[in-house]
Amino acid sequence: MTQKFFGILTEIGEIKEANAHALGTTMRISHLAVCDGNGAEFLPDRKMTELPGEKRRAPINSLAVDSANPGWIIAEQVIPEGDGGYWIRGYGLIDQDGDLVAVANCPPTYKPQLPEGSGRTQVVRMVLMVGSVATYQLKIDPAVVLATRQYVDFGLAAKLDATGTAVAASKLETARSISAQGAATATPVPFDGTKNVTLTLDTLDMGKAASGILPVQRGGTGKGYLEPGYFLRGAGYGEVTMRAPVDVRSDIGAAPLHSPQFTGTPGTPTPPAESNSAEIASTAFVVRHTSKYIPWVTLATLPATDKGPVFVVERREIWIWVETTYYVGYRSPYCGRLEFGHTASPLPGQIDANGQWVTTASYGSLQAYAKENSLMVSAENWVPGAYVFAETGTGLRLPDLRNQFLRFTGVDVDGGTRHLASAQKDALQQIFGGIEKVQIAAGGSATSGALSLSPWNEYGQYLTSAELGQRVANLVLDASAVARTASETRPSNVAFHPRIHF
Repeated sequence: MTQKFFGILTEIGEIKEANAHALGTTMRISHLAVCDGNGAEFLPDRKMTELPGEKRRAPINSLAVDSANPGWIIAEQVIPEGDGGYWIRGYGLIDQDGDLVAVANCPPTYKPQLPEGSGRTQVVRMVLMVGSVATYQLKIDPAVVLATRQYVDFGLAAKLDATGTAVAASKLETARSISAQGAATATPVPFDGTKNVTLTLDTLDMGKAASGILPVQRGGTGKGYLEPGYFLRGAGYGEVTMRAPVDVRSDIGAAPLHSPQFTGTPGTPTPPAESNSAEIASTAFVVRHTSKYIPWVTLATLPATDKGPVFVVERREIWIWVETTYYVGYRSPYCGRLEFGHTASPLPGQIDANGQWVTTASYGSLQAYAKENSLMVSAENWVPGAYVFAETGTGLRLPDLRNQFLRFTGVDVDGGTRHLASAQKDALQQIFGGIEKVQIAAGGSATSGALSLSPWNEYGQYLTSAELGQRVANLVLDASAVARTASETRPSNVAFHPRIHF
C-alpha cells in the first residue's frame, strides 16, 4: 500500500540542520502550526516556506526522541477546547527564527470548539526522521504551554517525596547544586540525585560562634579582650601584643600633629587649581600659581566668557578679552595693525591689504576694529591708498595699500618688475629742456653739470656768425648727467606685501 501520510524537512530545514551539524550547534524548534490545506488534500513539499491555510501556531508542549527509534523526534502540542472550528490536514515545525523547517500531513480531523457543542482538548503529534537528534535542542519552556497528561505523569514520577527518596526516578530531571552560607561557606557541588554529596567548608564566620578564641595561625588575634583605643602589633606566628596610641607613634616613627618636624622627602596632595583654602600647598601647586600660567586653547575652543588671557595655538600669540560697542569676545591685541609681509602668502593672522572684499562673518574682529577707530567709510567713499575700510551687507572691503610709501610690491610704474624684498636706489624723475641759438664768445665756452652744448644745425656743426664773429650753439639740460634718473621721482625703498593683522 502506498504511504499517504509522512513528514519531511523543508529545504530551509535541511540547510539549517546541515549547518548546525557542521558547526556543532543546535536547532531550536519553538512552535508547531496546523493547517487545513486551504480545504484540499495536503501533501508535504520540501520547498514550502509556509503552510497553506494555517489555522493555529503555538509553542510546542513536548519535543523528545522516540525511545523505539533513536533517529526520530516527536513534537507534541495540546489544542485546548476553546480553540477550533477548523479541519486539520497538516502540521509544520517552526524554529526560533520563524522559519518553517519541517512539514507533515495527517488524516483530515475536525477540531470543534465549545460554541459548537463539543469541548474537546486535542493533542497533535508530529513524528520526524532527522539526520542526527543531537542537532536539535530538545528543550521547551513548560511555563508557557499546556501540558499533556503524559508530561504531567512523567513529571510527578520524577519528584522526590517528603522523605527525600526518589519515587520513580533515579535522576533529577533538572540538576541542582548544594552549597552552604552564613557561619560557614562552601564551594557549590552539583547534585542530580544519583550520588551522595560531600561539602568542603571553605571559610568560617566566628562572629556567629558562642565562645572560643581564634589563634593567629587561623586568622585571629589569640586574645579574648582588647583595651579600648589600643592597637595590635603582630609578630609573625607569635603572640599579638597590644600597644597604646603613644607607643604606636614611636613604633612607626611618626611625628606629632602639633608643630611636626619632617625629615626626608614628605609629600602632600596637590590642591585643585582654584583652591584658596588653608590646606598645605604642595610644590606643584606653588609652581603652577607662580609661573603665570596661561591656558592654551585653539580657535575652535576659544572660551565664550572672560577667562583671562589665553594662548591661541594656531596664532602663536596671547589673546585678551575685549568688550566694546562693536565687539565682545577674545581678540588679538594686534588686530588692525599694518604689517610688512615678507612671505609669499600671508602668515596665520594676516590678510593682504589689497582692497579685496571679505565676509564680516569671517573677519568680524577687523570690522569692529575699523568702527572702533573711525576707519569705516561708505563703499562710495572708499579709495585705494587710504587706510580705510568699507562695508556693504555682509561684506567688508579692506584697504588697498599697494604702491604706497613705505613702498610695497604691486602694480606700479616699475611695470610689475619689483620682487619681494628687492632694493631700489633713490632717483629723480627725468627733467629735460634746452635753450636754442645761444651766443658763444669766439674763444669758446665751457659747460658743466647738467648743462651741455649741442650742434645747432642738422650737419652737427657749430655755426659762426660773420656779423658778430661769434659761434652759435644750443644749450641742453640733462639731469641724468649728474644724478640717477627714472620715469618717476622716488626715494630709496624696499618691497613688501602690505598686510593687516586680524
